[in-house]
Formats: sequence, C-alpha cells, structure tokens
Amino acid sequence: MEELNRQAQDQVKIFAKLVKPDAEKSAGKESAAPTANVRDTIIKLAGQGWSIDEIARTVKYSKGEVELILELARDAR
Repeated sequence: MEELNRQAQDQVKIFAKLVKPDAEKSAGKESAAPTANVRDTIIKLAGQGWSIDEIARTVKYSKGEVELILELARDAR
C-alpha cells in the first residue's frame, strides 16, 4: 500500500510539472532545448512504461525529440 501511495505521489508530481507552461515554448522559441524539467519528466515517464508516442503527446515534443532525450540519458549512464 505504501509503494502504491509513493507511485501515486510521483505521478502527481510529474503531472504538476506538465501542466506548468513551458516558458521557452510559449515565448515562441520552438527550437530551444528542452528544460531539465521536461527531460526529467520524459525519462520518468519512459521508466514507468509509457510509449514514445504517449510521452511525445503529453509533453508536446516530437517523437524524435523524445527518442533523442532518452538515448542521451541512456548514454549518460
């Protein structure tokens, strides 16, 4: 039960980050690098088993960008 509670709290934190407007994108800087917040969210969602398509739709990035972020995260380990 405690593990389920922890996972639910993690999900709430992730979704809270997602609903915050990304200042760089809303300022029209579409080519700006994703923030650390967005990168962390993508990595966490992938770790929870989300598909590339689901993550890309949720964070409003292309599938290629999501794949690149995950590949770079794997290489950094």
